[in-house]
Amino acid sequence: MTTDSRTRWVILAVSYLSIITIGLSWLGWTVALNDIANDLSLNYTQAGLLSSVTALTGGISLVLGGIATDKIGCKMVILLGLAAGFGGLILFAFADSFPVAIVAKLICGVSVGLLYVGPFTMVLNWFRNTRHSGTAVGTLLTGDGVYSLVALYLCALLIISVGWRPGLAIQAGIVLVIFIVSLLLLKNPPAGIAEESARLGRARVAGQILHCLRRTNVLTGAAYLVVNWGIVGLISSWMPTILINDAGWSESSAGLLVSLLAATGILTAFLFGALSDKYKRRKKLLVLAGFATFLSMAILTLALANGWYGLVVVMLPVVGLCVYAGVPLAIVLAAESVDGRHTGIANGIVLGGGFLVGGFAFPYVLGVIKDTTGSFVGGILAATVGTLVLGCLVQLLARDFVPSTREKRYGPERNELDLLRSEHASE
Repeated sequence: MTTDSRTRWVILAVSYLSIITIGLSWLGWTVALNDIANDLSLNYTQAGLLSSVTALTGGISLVLGGIATDKIGCKMVILLGLAAGFGGLILFAFADSFPVAIVAKLICGVSVGLLYVGPFTMVLNWFRNTRHSGTAVGTLLTGDGVYSLVALYLCALLIISVGWRPGLAIQAGIVLVIFIVSLLLLKNPPAGIAEESARLGRARVAGQILHCLRRTNVLTGAAYLVVNWGIVGLISSWMPTILINDAGWSESSAGLLVSLLAATGILTAFLFGALSDKYKRRKKLLVLAGFATFLSMAILTLALANGWYGLVVVMLPVVGLCVYAGVPLAIVLAAESVDGRHTGIANGIVLGGGFLVGGFAFPYVLGVIKDTTGSFVGGILAATVGTLVLGCLVQLLARDFVPSTREKRYGPERNELDLLRSEHASE
């Protein structure tokens, strides 16, 4: 194993740690929603906003973070994300009013956005043009399951033991430790063809964004991520409250059961990523994942509408298995549809667009519907319909990547570099 080969697996491991902290910034407080709402005198709409504003700044920072990876490097983006996570959690722990809590969650959203696009772009660049790109992305996506388990179960135990304010302060300390580890061990991809591609294509950011938006796979990837983060945000934010208030579960039990959505989803995220590397039929697997997600969400909605909470709990991991199966496929299809200089921006659009729309709209709309109708079912039903449209039907437009003859012979990086040099010389 070469030095670069060993290094890229170390990079993957450290990037994985930074992914774990997303759960603390995004979801580590949700099991204490009732206590937070009581302490800060929040209604359901305001409680929904605490989750939605995280997605708002998270989506924006994902897009801007994708651009920033070319400007300041993936490592700096990750470190900034960890710093924002630490600051947001500390501020939230000491919040004494709804406006202060909103500001804290806005800062946490910046952390979430940067800590998605930074690690994913870092790993994609390190594993670009290897036989393990799908496997690496699938591995990184298993962090969703781990951070959900940490945020929704272990943090529930922590909050039950010490209270929600000290619990959030302890979570901030964990983020600080991972910041130090990342500072010491992370490395940007080595200088070479990819670096020169970034240098030659760095000046025209607006043109690069438009270039990515013209790629069908970038748009279909963003649509699928709307479904993924919409479902994850909706269920992670509200399902613990539903199980606690309506089904009579304890905070720790509700958190553990809800965390199963992402914890089981890591299995198919890794498996489908690896299968797509082997068979190169990512589109078919992606459409299959979207349709299976729709069916599982329909059953979950039916169970919730009829008060069949046992079936609701059974369906949570099934939904996770289905929706996460398509995430590595959507990300890699989008990355393969652009050249190296656009990888960070394409990732920002796919991850940021999905997070901004799905992560913001789904939890907020459910809170509004709950305040209006007194029921959570309408919000879950709307998410199910959105899954059919964006997660299944829109994915029929995606295209599998077919390398050109030149790319097969010389590799995509060399092909794009020749193009960049000719463009640069003509200006």
